[in-house]
Amino acid sequence: MKRRLSVLVAAGAFGLSVIAGGVAWTTPSLAHAAGDVTFPASRAGRSAEAFVAMVNGKDDASIRAFEKEFRADARRAEVPIEQRIPRVQGVRAEMAPLVVSRVVEGEEVVVYATTGGGQDVAVVMQMSSEQPDKVDGVVIMPAQEYRAPRRIDAAARGEIVEAVCGVLEKEYVYPDVAAQMAAQVRGKLKSGAYDSISNEARLTAALSNDLRAISKDKHLNVAVTGQPLPTLDAQADVEEDEGEPSPEMDAEMARENYAFREVKRLDGNIGYLKFDMFVGSEKAEQTAAAAMTFLSHCDALIVDLRENGGGDPRMIAFLTSYLFDSKVHLNDMVDRNGKVVKEYWTLDTVPGRRLRSDVPVFVLTSGYTFSGAEEFCYNLQNLGRALVIGEVTGGGAHPVKGVGARGHVAVRVPYMRACNPVSKTNWEGVGIQPDIKVARADALDRALEEARKVLRQKK
Repeated sequence: MKRRLSVLVAAGAFGLSVIAGGVAWTTPSLAHAAGDVTFPASRAGRSAEAFVAMVNGKDDASIRAFEKEFRADARRAEVPIEQRIPRVQGVRAEMAPLVVSRVVEGEEVVVYATTGGGQDVAVVMQMSSEQPDKVDGVVIMPAQEYRAPRRIDAAARGEIVEAVCGVLEKEYVYPDVAAQMAAQVRGKLKSGAYDSISNEARLTAALSNDLRAISKDKHLNVAVTGQPLPTLDAQADVEEDEGEPSPEMDAEMARENYAFREVKRLDGNIGYLKFDMFVGSEKAEQTAAAAMTFLSHCDALIVDLRENGGGDPRMIAFLTSYLFDSKVHLNDMVDRNGKVVKEYWTLDTVPGRRLRSDVPVFVLTSGYTFSGAEEFCYNLQNLGRALVIGEVTGGGAHPVKGVGARGHVAVRVPYMRACNPVSKTNWEGVGIQPDIKVARADALDRALEEARKVLRQKK
């Protein structure tokens, strides 16, 4: 799905923040993509040129080459290459081809480009403070929202670090881990480890790395936002993503069919459903109901989540309701004090038709599958309702909210955790372990093989 340009989707473990997306793509050469644009000869400029070439490529070799040549050691160690590759493939599917219009080098190198979906974006190369010749992260945002990073002095660095620590100590889902993270970055500030950092963007990148080194939490992120986010004092105590989207956002999601990509009947009366986000809205549910009703007469169902990065738990419960003929407890959300604050169950009634309860279900995964998409898999796997086929998923089980820390610096802070009623735990840090582990490219063929095997046994 083309990501809403005003909403940041941060893949912290990959070191990539995406605010835009695209659709099907062609693969131009780098020269065609860049036109007459010249990239700076600096290390950051070379990394930017290589990044554009990687996104506009098709093969895995270019991803491996970029990671080896340009990615900071700490980032490479954080997530195995087998999970990084699907994330880049997901970005390719959403954004390529990137057609570059200009490149600007100042405090950081910024590539202005147009995506395959026609969106004007700014691609910002964030170089590592510990390895200045290596890339710490890449941020992709609407071109009109980019602003040059603000320069900061020692006093500002201290204020930002203290504000971030304050958010973590009040909100992070594990108070003891929050204390460890705060102690880590306060200690680095005191020791002078951040003294050479002269702008907000590089400081937030360094803080994100240092905090995740302690927490291993792929949802946690510190970033500079286009507009200041509300601070904790200004926020109501409500969950994110529980309301209906704005009319403008809904119109954009409608053009993308609420992330539903394919609904079809394959040979052997096997249903196939592919969607790339769990969009939480009434109109998205209408689209989901139509898709599930179309599939309701199938003898087996394959749900493809290989390019699904998560979404709203309401849609997870809504779609799952079509796979059971009685009410089922799916998941709980537990706060930092261990209190269950939200239970998720299948619905008593659904629009359209449910699948028969004896219809076998197969869910396809990749290293890109993350967050809410993982919950969908985990729920069905623990309930014995589906066979998961593909790759180990990203491993993010904590709902997050954006909290303003200081000025334009914000923390994407996990403030609750999922707790499955069957396993009494979740998939944080370990991902969903497939029942049948195969490469993402082979997952559909293997699922069809398994489905046909099950259907033959039923005869």
